[in-house]
Amino acid sequence: MSWKDVKNRAFTTGQLLAVQGVLFMRTHGAVNEPSLMALQAFLAVREVVKYWMKVQVVAFPQDGIYGGKENDFWREKAVAMGGFARHGFWF
Repeated sequence: MSWKDVKNRAFTTGQLLAVQGVLFMRTHGAVNEPSLMALQAFLAVREVVKYWMKVQVVAFPQDGIYGGKENDFWREKAVAMGGFARHGFWF
């Protein structure tokens, strides 16, 4: 999937939730790949919908916190980019 595809799907999901009265959405962006593409797309959607929905983006390593030697680095980078949590550890 491309960044644009992820962004469009997340935005559409946000719209579908909002018309039902939902004002809060939490999503999990994979952070165990160097481009952090999903996380960046979710952060972009968060900016677009911020006036009508609160979006929490969780930095989520698909292979677990200790599944890869660089996972800590990518999670920290995700939080610096605006991710709200690191796999359940709130900041």
